[in-house]
Amino acid sequence: MKRKTVFACEGKNDGFFLESVLERLGYDTEDISFYSTQQKKKKKQREEIDKFISPHSPDRVKCFLIKNEGGKKEVTAFLNNNITPTFLGKQHSASLIVLLDSDIGIAAKYKEHRYKKNAKSFIEKIKKTFSNSRPNINFTCNELQIVDDALIQSIEIELKNKKDSFKFYIIFFKKTLEQLAKIIKEDPPEKKKEKISRYVKKSNYHDLFKNLGIQDKKL
Repeated sequence: MKRKTVFACEGKNDGFFLESVLERLGYDTEDISFYSTQQKKKKKQREEIDKFISPHSPDRVKCFLIKNEGGKKEVTAFLNNNITPTFLGKQHSASLIVLLDSDIGIAAKYKEHRYKKNAKSFIEKIKKTFSNSRPNINFTCNELQIVDDALIQSIEIELKNKKDSFKFYIIFFKKTLEQLAKIIKEDPPEKKKEKISRYVKKSNYHDLFKNLGIQDKKL
């Protein structure tokens, strides 16, 4: 059975993006579960993830869970509420990948140092949250690479004086995905999907996903 992956992202367009990248790797909607966190209680969210990543899950054919968190603040809350009870120290092989926009304004000229600064600021926020609520945890962050319009960083959470650890990845887009794919507010969902698909086809994100452990479906 292929390794399962949980994706946490800000909104629906990120879900379209993930579908397009996974499609290039040979997957389709039958391989993906979709879950919107909005208006769901923390306990219910955790139950859904536990059910998905469990080796005894009745939904074994699904390889990916795409979680629409409804914004960057909600993604932060998801990480704080789920990393240690759901992923750290559990006997499973599930991975976690987070997608975020860097939030550089539409009118702002792109500069790499601003983009990296925004990514660093978000990670520092997560680190501070973990340090305040879980002083027994070490938090290590490494910048891996830049692929197309995204910066990829790895974060390793480790229990002090123990062997348990969990590494996950954050993909930061240079701008918003909507800017990169030239989506406008008036575009209907199908048009958004079409624009994102065109953007993905010109990219190397499928190779990035392979580097993060997601194999071609046929392998």
